[in-house]
Amino acid sequence: MTAFLLASLADTTIRDTVMVALATTTRHAYTGALALQLVEEDVGELHVPHAWYGGNQAGAYSVEVESYTETTFLFACRDFGNILIGEISDGDGRIKGPDWPRLEKAQLLLQFLTRSTRGADKAPVLCILGWIQWCKGRGTWAGNYFQQCQAFQPGYRLASMLDQLLAIGHIASCAKDERTAWHGSSDETSEEKAA
Repeated sequence: MTAFLLASLADTTIRDTVMVALATTTRHAYTGALALQLVEEDVGELHVPHAWYGGNQAGAYSVEVESYTETTFLFACRDFGNILIGEISDGDGRIKGPDWPRLEKAQLLLQFLTRSTRGADKAPVLCILGWIQWCKGRGTWAGNYFQQCQAFQPGYRLASMLDQLLAIGHIASCAKDERTAWHGSSDETSEEKAA
């Protein structure tokens, strides 16, 4: 299962769609990818690798496209790219934060995946981890992840771009607004209170 996830994240379309889904919803990410013509609507049966842990649970799960209006598709297209640079907004253009609990859970899975490999397939995972840290406003942590990503796969474009944004002092919009900023995980908050 780990090898399948790592191989999937090596595809930039899947990686970007996963990042957008982590910040918003699976439905919004799929709509954006479809509107940008990065993917096509799937009409066939969903298959998973042989001996997939838990069987084909995904076969019963369906991701619906958001309503087929021109406005919805325009917002989904705009959001898809903006989310990758930390600008997560609602339909009116106001900045809103990512789904922090979802990102926290994803971070744990991504950290597990980084410990599962020693090769170049680690690069997209490190890049996503860096992006999560950047959205949290943790530039130093993000930069470390982007540098590690480059060490495993020199020239990794998204990590390079995000690292350049860090270098010029660009902060993710969601991290600059008190209403949308990450306020620490429940584990960190309880650790701070104990100290």
